[in-house]
Amino acid sequence: MNNPKWANIGEDAGSTSALLYNIAERVPIAEIDTLWIFPTRKIAIGESVVVVVAAFDADEHRRRVFTAHFTIARTKKGDATVTMGFDEHASAPVSAVPRIMQGVLRRLGEDIEASPREEALGGDVATWDALIVDLGGRPA
Repeated sequence: MNNPKWANIGEDAGSTSALLYNIAERVPIAEIDTLWIFPTRKIAIGESVVVVVAAFDADEHRRRVFTAHFTIARTKKGDATVTMGFDEHASAPVSAVPRIMQGVLRRLGEDIEASPREEALGGDVATWDALIVDLGGRPA
């Protein structure tokens, strides 16, 4: 997600790894079963990123479905200002989660053409840390 026009030194609040930490502040990593990270889209004010989260529910056969919708605006120096919308949409049987995800995206009005990156975490912190490192961030 890092834009090659900028040579930021230090943490980038608009990086995918930083965006995921915003999600972890709302849903504990141990509760996150699967993430769908959609590719960054260019929009008028900067960039837009959507992440869909399937989190464990009290019923092991169900998942809670959340969306995180990030808008990233950057200064001329590349410093990011991130606005996040975070909503819980449903608790659904595991088999229905992909269908719920598509409906949520339609309601968000996102014109998503590319497939998301699907990451099965299973609530495992080590898998989370590996994902963060793969995205260029630092583990918790």
